[in-house]
Amino acid sequence: MRSRSHALTTSYQSHVGAVNTSTTPKVQYGYANGSANTVRPTSLTYPDGRVVTYNYGTGGGIDDTTSRVSQLVDNSGSSTVLANMKYLGLGTIVQVDHPQPDLEYTLIDLSGTVDPDTGDLYSGLDLRTDQDCRWLDTTGPTDVARYKYGYDRATIVCGGDTVAGGRCCQGFRFSLPSEMVIRG
Repeated sequence: MRSRSHALTTSYQSHVGAVNTSTTPKVQYGYANGSANTVRPTSLTYPDGRVVTYNYGTGGGIDDTTSRVSQLVDNSGSSTVLANMKYLGLGTIVQVDHPQPDLEYTLIDLSGTVDPDTGDLYSGLDLRTDQDCRWLDTTGPTDVARYKYGYDRATIVCGGDTVAGGRCCQGFRFSLPSEMVIRG
């Protein structure tokens, strides 16, 4: 089902047979009413009634005015923060902190140093060098998983490694454009 602004408001999914809107599990989507000139997602309600709210930061702040989700909150009883997002520019997420399992996804160089070639500290974004995407245990911080990719001059992935628990689990490289070799 869709709203007047054509936004999806209800999604049904039947695992057996046709959808019956009275009994089939559904996911519902809430939106701002448009009074502040925005029709943006505000909530997601799961079939079991669990509600996840989209927060847009401080009113009038950069996340609010650009409609960037800054936080996901589980409002089913305790208002548990599920995720906090940090951005580079308007829409590139560079860090997601998950406080509950003490887990963080980051594209930011942990040493805090600026790359001499690129002039930035986002080691997970630059296609001219190796890309480094990390999932960290924030109590450590230690790598839970780390994905490193190498690019050629045409910004085509030419190799990479997957690291978990400090060990290289699997690596790959391309010997020809259409041939991938897995090592591990």
